[in-house]
Amino acid sequence: MARARFQLAKARLERFLAVASPGGLDFSTRRQRSERYLLAYLHDKGRQLEEARALYSEVITRRSPHWAIAAAARVGQLFQHFADALYTAPIPTPPIPRQLTSPAARREFLATFGEQYCTELEAYAVKLEDKAVKALDACLTKATDLSWYNEWSRLCERELDQLQPGRSPMAAEIRAAPGYVRGRAARARLIGELR
Repeated sequence: MARARFQLAKARLERFLAVASPGGLDFSTRRQRSERYLLAYLHDKGRQLEEARALYSEVITRRSPHWAIAAAARVGQLFQHFADALYTAPIPTPPIPRQLTSPAARREFLATFGEQYCTELEAYAVKLEDKAVKALDACLTKATDLSWYNEWSRLCERELDQLQPGRSPMAAEIRAAPGYVRGRAARARLIGELR
């Protein structure tokens, strides 16, 4: 049952991933239209995220260790993907005031606009990234509580280490792989006859 719910949530995840950031935003000539597109994108992406998160949360309550950890990992990935999309969003064309006639003043205006635009998106993305960290941390806590480690718990570990490097060492960093002992096959005598 948990696996079936996970597959249903996966279909919702695909819809979430299909919501593309609006391209060609131009605040210089089509400011209101561009603002509407941007706000509609944020709203639609956020709604799809919440619908997928709700389905994955249902999987977590099914008490199947493997699928609960997998669903918790996906919730973290949902938030992380949205934050990454905002961090890498292209900077739109701003409206350049007419009184800025020199190229240096225009460059300075464009740089300031870009910084402010990125700061606004980053403020939104940081909140999403914080939620991703909490979800990935919950995934690892669930795996530890259940003593159930699989590819999903390792994924949570890797993603958490990527978001907050050095905060908590990965399991591979804590204990070395048992491959550092050199061993030789023992020489056994050939059995000549059976008694």
